[in-house]
Amino acid sequence: LCSELAMEDMSDIHVKTFHGLGYGILRSVFENAGNKIVLDEDKYHKLIKDFIKPKVPSTVYIEVLAAMKSLVNYIRLSFVDPKDEKSVRMLIIQYDIDLDRKRPDLMQSVIRWLPEVMEIGEDDARNKGIIDYTDMVYLPVKWELKSANPYKLMFVDEAQDLSKITRKLVYEQAMDPSGRAFFIGDSAQSIFGWAGSDIYSVRETIDIAKAKELPLDICYRCPTSHISLAQKIVPQIKAHAEAKTGVIVCADEDILTSIVEVGDMVLCRVTAPLFQKAIECLKAKIPARIRGRDLCENLITVLHKIEKAADSTGRFKYSDLATLIDEWAVEEVKYLRKREASDNAIQLIQDKRETLHICHRDIDAKDLEGLISGIRSLIPSNKGEGRSVSAVEFSTIHRAKGLEANRIFILEPTKLPLIWEGQLDWQYQQEMNL
Repeated sequence: LCSELAMEDMSDIHVKTFHGLGYGILRSVFENAGNKIVLDEDKYHKLIKDFIKPKVPSTVYIEVLAAMKSLVNYIRLSFVDPKDEKSVRMLIIQYDIDLDRKRPDLMQSVIRWLPEVMEIGEDDARNKGIIDYTDMVYLPVKWELKSANPYKLMFVDEAQDLSKITRKLVYEQAMDPSGRAFFIGDSAQSIFGWAGSDIYSVRETIDIAKAKELPLDICYRCPTSHISLAQKIVPQIKAHAEAKTGVIVCADEDILTSIVEVGDMVLCRVTAPLFQKAIECLKAKIPARIRGRDLCENLITVLHKIEKAADSTGRFKYSDLATLIDEWAVEEVKYLRKREASDNAIQLIQDKRETLHICHRDIDAKDLEGLISGIRSLIPSNKGEGRSVSAVEFSTIHRAKGLEANRIFILEPTKLPLIWEGQLDWQYQQEMNL
């Protein structure tokens, strides 16, 4: 969009992410004071690590570190006062943050430490300029910093994915008090609640801004057949008058490689089937890529952990990798069950285990280095967020949001919606939105 506006000579129109918007406000304030900003993604990891090390036994150190990092992040995104114990406990429940429920004293200590930890984090930002990504949107609101050039007209896209802090950033810090804002969003497309988005973002935005609703019910992208199917979940959506009919086919997944073409998208709610079919395509000489570099890198990280753990006992052999993968998964699940983690967290480990087995089985490799090289070959060469049109693109549904293709294949549709034990109402609704 920035490139398109530049070509149209509209350089006076600013296109920014929420983080870019907040960072601009912070940078202006810091530079005016003669200071610099230092971005440190691990800021709170280091801070919390140093803070809790002398306070907690080694047996629960990792658990407390993970819980506090999550809470500090969600507290900022939800703009909750860390001293408000009731609100903090609500975040623990909402985001299923793993604290040892059999150790209420431990949970109470973590909650008690939060205000001090966050105050240290603010001091580091104020005095040393050290911030992380969440600070970019949080600190301008917390410190009530105003944009040096507030906007009289703002268009905010994907409003259903606003967190409480990004909504306040737009409405209170960046916009001129006499200005107008257009929020474009759809509550039925809210799918990032797990990442800190306000699950009631559209309704909250309407109430706070006293906004007038202007429904955009007509879809100009999809054919009538697809709209009819979508209406079973979202009745108000309508097809464009000139929309084509479209084709919906139920086919056996075994024939995918015989019908898929370059430029197609293949989607799935979980990861393992994507890797299996992507590797099958490569073996059939069909270019294939997995959307999301970190999906592949996360698998590689696990493989390195497995290698390191086995090396410490002198028993790593590539021929034993399948057994080592199973042992890793068993230990991970055992750890999660001990912490009374959600069934969804356990499903994610099982999905990763299955994905590793598929890569090990189907990628032609003689050693770990060769396997890692094979996994990396699935990473798209383009570094942007655009489509990989020179290959068949395999993607989770979350990562495909906003994209389009002439032909879409959905693997394992019975996993829509994905259900797990202990699922909260808002989690189920977001699965239905997917």
